[in-house]
Amino acid sequence: MHIDIKGKGSPAVVMIAGSQAFSVDWSLVMPGISGITQVCTYDRPALAWSDPGPMPRTFDQDIYELHTLLHKSGVKPPYILVGHSLGGIIARLFEKKYPTEVKGLVLDTSTKIPAMKDLEEMWKMMGEPKTESPFDRLPKKFQEQRIWAMRQPKFLLADNGPYWADEFSAMYADSLYSLGNKPIYVLSSGRDAFSKNTDSAMKAIWLEKLEQKEKMSNLSSNSKHIITTKSGHEIHLEEPELVINAIKEVIMAVRTGKPLKD
Repeated sequence: MHIDIKGKGSPAVVMIAGSQAFSVDWSLVMPGISGITQVCTYDRPALAWSDPGPMPRTFDQDIYELHTLLHKSGVKPPYILVGHSLGGIIARLFEKKYPTEVKGLVLDTSTKIPAMKDLEEMWKMMGEPKTESPFDRLPKKFQEQRIWAMRQPKFLLADNGPYWADEFSAMYADSLYSLGNKPIYVLSSGRDAFSKNTDSAMKAIWLEKLEQKEKMSNLSSNSKHIITTKSGHEIHLEEPELVINAIKEVIMAVRTGKPLKD
């Protein structure tokens, strides 16, 4: 598995990308954190520079692999986990399995490699990989690396979890577990929920999602929930400073023991 480690200090910040997303997607956030503490990004199996892992995929496997990767790479706890989308699910489950190693959360879920013809068939249906908004905000070299990563046949294996439905169900059933006073910072996109161009049916769905995010922040008595109307799903690309500031606040809360500021 590929891991990129920058900076020094504690707690270590571990950034977990969303489904079929890459370590380079954090390149607008990572420089803002590496100057104050150790920070790392990584690619899950079959993504970018990481080899395919055992199949079928499960969240338990993702957690085991991340934990092993961190320890073998010398990235020592305590950790602050920063998860985007599916990465937020992995972060929550990682914290639940290793609660003493995780001190804070920022939340924005031998293998045969498919043949190139399988990837070409997908391109015929969906078009060849290209850089679209908001990924065009990344520096050019990282845009090129994303295109390269999406052109790898193993990309079709990534985040292919046939047991996710069962795991999501179990997670929902246990969604009210408490994080005590562990700092948790939730960032939500409210752009579509409050847009005049969103029809009433979709607006209701987006508002329900925001309500779910608010419940997520209530997992801890020491939490903060920010809703931005300027970004869509990829807040770390459209408003990287918002993510950087959230991480910094959690770092300070962990280091000082003081609660997050309102």
